[in-house]
Amino acid sequence: MGYWTMKNELVEGLNENFTEEKDLTWGDDAADTFGEAVDQIIEVFKEDVGRAPTRTELVNGLLFTIRAMDELED
Repeated sequence: MGYWTMKNELVEGLNENFTEEKDLTWGDDAADTFGEAVDQIIEVFKEDVGRAPTRTELVNGLLFTIRAMDELED
């Protein structure tokens, strides 16, 4: 599995606290882990709320979580 350089995809209205980095790193294993986590979140949401989360809810939920993680750099 590999890593590659990707462009920063700004999300309108959500990136006010993010740097303007042009090139970022991402990889297969990390993407697979995110996918598995999103699948689990969807299942929990369906059980608890009766529906899947929207993309906006997922993005905001991720931002909520990572903003609370002091060990991550901006």
